[in-house]
Formats: sequence, structure tokens, C-alpha cells
Amino acid sequence: MIAQLKNKHDLEYLLANTEVVLEQTQKQTISNPTGYLLKALQNDYRPLQNGDTNAPIDRLPHGEEQAQGPEVSIQDQIAQLTKTLDAEELSIIQQSFLMELSTKEFMKKVLDSKGFDHPIIQGQWLKYLQDLA
Repeated sequence: MIAQLKNKHDLEYLLANTEVVLEQTQKQTISNPTGYLLKALQNDYRPLQNGDTNAPIDRLPHGEEQAQGPEVSIQDQIAQLTKTLDAEELSIIQQSFLMELSTKEFMKKVLDSKGFDHPIIQGQWLKYLQDLA
């Protein structure tokens, strides 16, 4: 599915829809960012000229309910997973992550254009750390 989306849409389309999802995630209005991202890419949630989007505002994808209570930020989750690592171990793991990430064309473009601190890259970093744990 990702390959189909990548072949069907240009980088600007993908990044613009991803930004919509990131904004909604930061506002804590969605509980399943991955599912919401897939819907955004399929249905084009980019802002319209009048500032509106095609994104559903009052409901979450697949009838989910909004998560209750404060969510833990990606940065806090990463800090929790890396707190027992010394600087050298963390550096080795991060280099391994970056090497793996560079094999994925879309992620490499995001990393190159937006940097390591971009929420998409940080989300991938968190997933990578969780998979190692």
C-alpha cells in the first residue's frame, strides 16, 4: 500500500497530508496516528484554499473514541527507553537506526529535508527503540 501511495503521489502531497496528521496528533485529537495517516493519504486531508481540510474534525477514524487523559510525548517515551544507555551505546544504536532509515526512500527524504528532530523521524526512532526493547 505504501509503495502504491508513493508511486501515485509526489513528496509534497505526502508531506502536506503528514503535516495535517502531525497537527492533529499534537492537539491530541486522534488516538491512532497510523490509521489516520493512511486515511489522510487516501482521502487527501491537505488544507483547502479557504483553510479548511477534508479531514474529519468531530470523529476519529474507524469510530474510535478520543483517548482519555494526557498522552506521553514521543520525546518522553524515547527518554524512558534510552535512560539506561550510556552515550556510546546510544550513539551506536542511533547510527544503526539512521543506516536502516536511509534505505527507505520516503524516510530518507524527510530526514534530509526536515532533520532528525522532525516528528515523523522521531516516531520512527521511537518504534525502532521499542522494537529493540
